[in-house]
Amino acid sequence: ARKMMLKCAFFRCHSDSKKILFNNLKNFNNFNRKIHFLNSNARRKFTSHHDISFRTLLDQGKREDAFQLSLKIMKENEKDSNLFTSSLYKIVYSLKELERFDEAQGYCGILVDHFRSSENLEGKSSFSIDKDLGTADALIEMGEVFAERDGSSSESERCYEQALKILNRNFEGEENQLNCNLTRIRGLNNLGIVHASKKNNKVAENFFITCLLDIEKNLPRNYEAEKEKAKVLINLGEMFLNEGDYNRSKENLERALKCLEGKELPKDSDPSSEEPVYGRIESSKEYLTADALRNMAKMYHKMHSSLYSEGLYKACIQKLEGIRNQSSLHSHGETTLENGYRGYSNLLAGMAREKESATYASKATEMEKRRKKT
Repeated sequence: ARKMMLKCAFFRCHSDSKKILFNNLKNFNNFNRKIHFLNSNARRKFTSHHDISFRTLLDQGKREDAFQLSLKIMKENEKDSNLFTSSLYKIVYSLKELERFDEAQGYCGILVDHFRSSENLEGKSSFSIDKDLGTADALIEMGEVFAERDGSSSESERCYEQALKILNRNFEGEENQLNCNLTRIRGLNNLGIVHASKKNNKVAENFFITCLLDIEKNLPRNYEAEKEKAKVLINLGEMFLNEGDYNRSKENLERALKCLEGKELPKDSDPSSEEPVYGRIESSKEYLTADALRNMAKMYHKMHSSLYSEGLYKACIQKLEGIRNQSSLHSHGETTLENGYRGYSNLLAGMAREKESATYASKATEMEKRRKKT
């Protein structure tokens, strides 16, 4: 009886904290079920020890260790479709971070074949991946490897187009259809980037606009969808900036910032807390905001508004340095910060502030040397 009384007292003392923990776990699982494709699809489900170890290594800048860990897990779990698939995606991600694109391409090929040869992939973590959805997503992953290796090439374009053909049908089940919509949005955005890099701006604009309409029509109105919209708007803004159409560039970049602030969400929505991105810096609010600010700073520099440009460069650099102080920036963040340093250096040189310009030019050069060495 005394033991039971002690147990009851313990439970009463900790019931509130237990409820909070239970609710957090429940919310986390709901988040994974509902939008695990939004941040680069179901492969990014971070519930296992391997997932945590992998992201910790990446955040510490230990990219080779992250690759070796994933390779080991893949070899040990060839008969477990879920772990095998998850490990393959992690291998590709870490190889892209290491800029070993030929190897990443090879593992993407294994991933595509793995999906094509599987009727249905089911694992112990309570989610399944439709065969066609998995194949389409793997093709987009391969296209992104080609794009990072060669710039937006014909190979990457072909991968995206093949993926979109696969996704041009309705899928059974609400979750499968949502995953289809999210994967299609990623493919459309990437095709816009391909054509923008080739100066086919009208074609690129059509893909970006189609992508935005798809987001409005087929995604739930939540903050994660707003971030996806912001990515597309930043790409549009950068394209118009390179075209010299500063008004349209400003319009899209300002709208991207509004999306990231949650200003386009319904009034009853709460954008104050961001869903976790688990080390994927390129999907975080802070990174996307910094990228938009960098493009706006470059735009005002070209419009000869030096003071506006300087304030925006400072804000961009401050955000990215803040991320770097907490964890690794990863390749996307490092490239954006390096470009921010160079852009700010050029601006300061034009303002005859040579000493300050040299400081930021030196920071950019150091980052470039470190990246090449890595």
